[in-house]
Amino acid sequence: MATTRAQSGRSTPRSAAALGAVGLGVLCVSQFVDVLSVNTAVIALPDIRRDLGMGASGAQWVISIYALLFGALLVPAGRLADRIGHRRLFTVGLVAFAAASLLCGAAPSPAVLIGARAATGVAAALTVPAALALLVAGTDEARRPRALGWWTAAGAGGGIAGLALGGVITDLAGWRAAFVAPAVLAFACLPFLTAVGPARPGEDRRPLDLRGTVAGVAGLVLLLAGLSAIGQGGGGPLPWALLLVAAATLLAFARIESRAPFPLLAPGFLADRRLAAGTLASAVNTAATGPLAVLGAVYLQDVRGWSPAANGLSFVPFSAMVIVGSALGAPLLGRLGHARTFALALVALVGMPLVSCAITADGGEVVLIAARAIDGLGLGVAAVTATTLGTSGAAEATRGFAAGLINTATQLGTALSIALLVPLAAGPSDPIAGLRLAFVGTAAIAAAGGAAVLVLTRATR
Repeated sequence: MATTRAQSGRSTPRSAAALGAVGLGVLCVSQFVDVLSVNTAVIALPDIRRDLGMGASGAQWVISIYALLFGALLVPAGRLADRIGHRRLFTVGLVAFAAASLLCGAAPSPAVLIGARAATGVAAALTVPAALALLVAGTDEARRPRALGWWTAAGAGGGIAGLALGGVITDLAGWRAAFVAPAVLAFACLPFLTAVGPARPGEDRRPLDLRGTVAGVAGLVLLLAGLSAIGQGGGGPLPWALLLVAAATLLAFARIESRAPFPLLAPGFLADRRLAAGTLASAVNTAATGPLAVLGAVYLQDVRGWSPAANGLSFVPFSAMVIVGSALGAPLLGRLGHARTFALALVALVGMPLVSCAITADGGEVVLIAARAIDGLGLGVAAVTATTLGTSGAAEATRGFAAGLINTATQLGTALSIALLVPLAAGPSDPIAGLRLAFVGTAAIAAAGGAAVLVLTRATR
């Protein structure tokens, strides 16, 4: 029996509206500024801490709350875009992103800055799925690969610019300008929004899973707070109480999802071990590399006295090696398979934080930068492996969901590891001892998580 479009929740295909160079440029700029905003904060963090008097536990929220909310809201934001219209949600997200970034630049206190960064993460989550949907709808099969190539390049460019250019901006104009710059770029796109596609209403009439969204995000924020409290070394019951409440909230989320008529995450979605392995691998990849980037920036600026500009430029080898590793990923997979390729990458993800323990108060910059570059090589190989593994077993109809889940895991790995390890580094009175402790913690997370990935990967054979 036929079902109506509203009952099935499926969209009727429409002919693709041609997406011109201006429209593609607007979508790519949105992707550029989303990634730019992450990495400028990494470089600006030491100056932010000094200017606003933030401790390590508070400072880590500047980075982790953005990554957590960005990742956690990607799936519900995609559903919302399908419901209210892609261009409409893209517009809302872009305006909100620009306004929240300006508020970050004007923040008079740590609380305002963290709140503004949370708002920026929410806004970024609104723009990404809507922008990608507009790109796909506006290109035919012949033009789409090139358009997606530009989209991917914009993200990579935002990562490099956020580190290198962000450092220069922070050095010349202060950390506040590093947040204003993405806002200016976002506002500059607003007059050209009509070029991204027509303002069509959404076609998905399924109700949004608001209860599941609230429970999931609340559980993750509580988990973030609990890990931060543990890393800070606070005694007493508070850290464990936060983790207990987080676990209860996430269990409630699972219960809601099991009963919701249109859940965000269908029950048993990780029954496919390839998807489970790819998702976990994506979280491990960023959990192993994110802290090394942040803690390395703290070492170079706070201990060795490097300028933000020099600190930002020190990330160029890392970014270049991520690109090299990404290029090597596919040939290695073809020759070695998923398990062996990930194991090879894991050597770098576990080993390089341990190599970084060679830093001293009197030197060690070369060792750190070299270790970070090899870490980037491992990240590039591991990211390709994780994405390929996670999407390889998915049916065509669910491949987009699998990709979104992997992207979410990538952000959560960054947020949760930084929440634990940045405060941990600030615990000892000797900053070098604290950094070494956090580097060892990074290696331990990579080793434990990587071992679980390998077990799941081998079980898929």
